[in-house]
Amino acid sequence: MDPAAARGRRFGHRRVSAALSTGFQVPSHRRELDRPGNRTANIHVSTCYSFSVVSLGSRREEWVPGGVSVREAITSVARVAKRDGLLGLAKRTRDHWADARECREFLRSVKRARPAGPEQVVEMAFSSPAIRPFQVKSEILGLAQRVSALRPRTLLEIGTAEGGTLFILAQCADPHATFISLDLPAGTFGGGYPTWRGAIYKKLTRPEQTLHLIRGNSHEAGSMEGVRNLLAGSPLDVLFIDGDHSYDGVKRDFELYSPLVRPGGLVALHDIARHPADVGCEVDRFWVETRGGFRNEELVENPDQGGKGIGVLWV
Repeated sequence: MDPAAARGRRFGHRRVSAALSTGFQVPSHRRELDRPGNRTANIHVSTCYSFSVVSLGSRREEWVPGGVSVREAITSVARVAKRDGLLGLAKRTRDHWADARECREFLRSVKRARPAGPEQVVEMAFSSPAIRPFQVKSEILGLAQRVSALRPRTLLEIGTAEGGTLFILAQCADPHATFISLDLPAGTFGGGYPTWRGAIYKKLTRPEQTLHLIRGNSHEAGSMEGVRNLLAGSPLDVLFIDGDHSYDGVKRDFELYSPLVRPGGLVALHDIARHPADVGCEVDRFWVETRGGFRNEELVENPDQGGKGIGVLWV
């Protein structure tokens, strides 16, 4: 038995499952977990931490790159248990498995329903707790209709969160579109997502589309360079900004990435409606200053709703 397999047997199924529940991948013990006697362990691993297998409808495992070792994952579990206690660790474990189960059910429903048209796509996104967008339904439907009419081939979303808006925009884009997601792993307006959800997001796009996930700060040069490299000289058709909601943050995103949008393309900004002062959202201020220079539309269901709203700028 090779050393990796020996370590996998020594850790055992329960400890591996505990390690997985924290949001890390455990790619080094695949052969041991694939053994017939470890069928349950294999299902647990594949549910959250591979691109396919049981949860995503394929029998082939393709581990997410950049996984950590079991030893590192268990160290992280111990850190969580020390910080939050065993009850906190148990709650986090339960929440991860529930999230993974909801994601799996949503992907199955998409495969069965094959949504066609913005209305069906938006309705499906709001029907699932797994990816429900942080949006007002009528507002994101308005954006979806405009994106569908444009049929973009290149899209950039700054701020992905649960993936609901990613799903909507991708389903309304050209069937062969390239979609780039740029999300801050943590922070006041970030929060990001567990690395394993990247496998889910790959399934939210259409079969012939290409999705690139960049986990980084949109204001940093490395993130900008990554986007440019992926575009390889092609302009953006659609830019959706839903990242840093401070005035300086949204202004910086707009200044950096809007020049990448082609003439006739659109830039959409989320949360343009006035929010309560204690929320710290200042997108409305930037929107008021910027909209006059472009043909623009405001998608706001109710001016007094106390938040959200989508602003569309035609470049």
